[in-house]
Amino acid sequence: MLGSQSYKQLRVVFSEYAQTRTLTLTLVTLLLQALYQAGEKRWGTDESQFNAILASQSYEQLRVVFSEYAKMSKRNIEQVIKSEFSGDIETGMLTIGNYD
Repeated sequence: MLGSQSYKQLRVVFSEYAQTRTLTLTLVTLLLQALYQAGEKRWGTDESQFNAILASQSYEQLRVVFSEYAKMSKRNIEQVIKSEFSGDIETGMLTIGNYD
């Protein structure tokens, strides 16, 4: 899980995003960090963090986040989802990312 300071910052940025609907560099960075910390960086997967991010962003915004994730990580988000999830949740997340 994100540290409390990171979580507070993410909540503030999400709140600002909800008001402006503008994807900022700060938001992209926080989303990247949250996805990485919820998946690749930890033992086990924080599914709720993936769910929250994939459900709260538009397709276009996710494309930006996924593209930047691939630059930051050694794997793209499709590879991460396939390695961290299975079954219906994997299928659903791949569908959101349009990887099905």
